[in-house]
Amino acid sequence: HRDLHSFPTRRSSDLMVFLMFFSTDGPGDLIFLTWTPETEQETDTLQIRKGYRQIADCLLSKRAVLLHERIYGNARISSSTLELRNTVYRENDVKTEIPPTFVEGTPCNGYAVAGIHAVAIQQYPDPEPPVVRWKNRPCGRALRGQDADYLALSDVGSLVRQVGKETPGEETRKTFAVVEEVLNQSQWTFHDVRRTWFYLQNILDWYNEFNQIRNTAFKHLGILNGNPLGAIPASTGIQGRNADGGWCTLDLLAIRAVPGQSIETR
Repeated sequence: HRDLHSFPTRRSSDLMVFLMFFSTDGPGDLIFLTWTPETEQETDTLQIRKGYRQIADCLLSKRAVLLHERIYGNARISSSTLELRNTVYRENDVKTEIPPTFVEGTPCNGYAVAGIHAVAIQQYPDPEPPVVRWKNRPCGRALRGQDADYLALSDVGSLVRQVGKETPGEETRKTFAVVEEVLNQSQWTFHDVRRTWFYLQNILDWYNEFNQIRNTAFKHLGILNGNPLGAIPASTGIQGRNADGGWCTLDLLAIRAVPGQSIETR
């Protein structure tokens, strides 16, 4: 089998790059990028442009395709941040079809954006990478690397969110239903999911209900029911308001071995 490993490869100003690979003798498929603003006093616009130029430069230098992207910052500037992102990416020929997940995390550095995290596949040969859609809305990518197949979904809750019309539990149940539908239509299952990220608004008010709903969904999806293939994915479940004002933000990353290989996740 092959184990998962990650390590920092270089730091360019305020951009930290991690490689994730499945063997000790190859370059690996996945790149994890984390950008945070510099300490110099510049406007939010300049900092965000600088960050996305650095991310774009890294993606282009590694011939990488974005799988997933998450922005942490003040929700009031989500629209302007997305506009800057799309402008910089278009200028650098980076594909922008998949909307990033925006999670409000109050920055401690005085800037409106606390940081950007992205996951990409390097050395991807197709200049027009396919997009995963739900009811014609882009929500992720399913791509094949050298070591494994990958599927990433971004803010699944935004596909069904009806702000002010649903309870936290109702939105969460619909989010899981969409996850199942998207995985099925892409010929994946929840057994392939290795990582989930839940960001919940007012988490302390309904965390017990969330856990009950998640447990029920996991059992329905083949997890927590004695199935030997049903390993629980590693998960983040914390407070985090989304830019739309909804209750449940869910991102996920699924990985499965290409034919002839196997993967062990630790």
